Amino acid sequence: MSRTALFFGTWFVIATFAQSADKPKDAPVALERKLQGGWIGGDCVGELTLRGDGTFERRHFSPGNNRLAGKWAVRWNAFPPTLVLACKASDDPESVGKTSEFKLVQLDDESLAYQFPDQYPNGPTVRFAREEAPVVLERTLCGTWKGGACMGELTLGADGNFERTHYTPGNNRVTGTWEMRWNALPPTLCLTYLTSDAEDRLPVGRTEALRLVHFDEAALDYQHADQYPDGFKSRYTRMTAIDLAREKAEADAETLDEELAALQGTWVPLRYEEGGKMAQGEISTRHIIQGDKVTVQVNGQTVSTGTVVLDPTQNPKHLNFQFPSGQTHSMIYVRVGDHVIYCGNRDVTWPTEFASGTPKGGEYLIAWKIER
Repeated sequence: MSRTALFFGTWFVIATFAQSADKPKDAPVALERKLQGGWIGGDCVGELTLRGDGTFERRHFSPGNNRLAGKWAVRWNAFPPTLVLACKASDDPESVGKTSEFKLVQLDDESLAYQFPDQYPNGPTVRFAREEAPVVLERTLCGTWKGGACMGELTLGADGNFERTHYTPGNNRVTGTWEMRWNALPPTLCLTYLTSDAEDRLPVGRTEALRLVHFDEAALDYQHADQYPDGFKSRYTRMTAIDLAREKAEADAETLDEELAALQGTWVPLRYEEGGKMAQGEISTRHIIQGDKVTVQVNGQTVSTGTVVLDPTQNPKHLNFQFPSGQTHSMIYVRVGDHVIYCGNRDVTWPTEFASGTPKGGEYLIAWKIER
């Protein structure tokens, strides 16, 4: 008898006494346990993990490639039984609080299939294949992990590439490829360097072997392979989307403060171009930047004072002068030491190239030297 036939036969026996309660005491515990584990579906179906503690996670789900997490249960009051997923958390706010139901039409060691209750039994069948354990574990590794001092951050991509930043006392960065070796326990994470900013200590071509003594959704512990099992244990913790956003915001703020500090002083024009034509003669305009304020002087007289707004995260960097009169200068700029070139418009539109009098350029193009 095939596994499918045996499966449906089992469901039939259960159904004869399972009509009066959601889950009778004689419900097939073994079959519920068979549901537990990781399942891989097709496009938009994603991966579904059903855990023994009654929680689930669904990844790469729907056209939005969303992630859902919550509680799961099986309702046994009708044949075939119903898998119930109650979403408690998701990167799709509309999914939170929703409960989804699926008629389980097939379950065995290798596959799971369901139909939507309102389309059963003639609707489309959604199929999953069981994930092999190493595949599930490798997917758990993907993401960004934060370590302690000198360990930095480690990002393991689903494409097999990695990046390690703020690594070693030299605060270095290395990138390359990663893979898992399962030929012994604990398994080994192998990092092969393809680029490095410290080739004398972290040479390109080197493979770093790390024995993973523990890892789950929240933490990763390793020992260097040549020091296992008695060597020092290092720990990473997973960085959530909120952690990553906070770090980016902090890095952007630090970059902003550093860039604003570099612009302080009196700006003396070296070259002025308007509408594609070079200005002739002496240019008497000066910009004096103190803090986040800019003072514009002509022939030594102050003509206006405004606010400096920077966005050095843009490429090219953005510089904005905002004046009480309502006039705004929107500029792209590049700075090398104490020299600045900016290209701008006297409105809120940004040029996209360093030129004046062109469709993508600005109204003016000016080169400056900052005197401290």
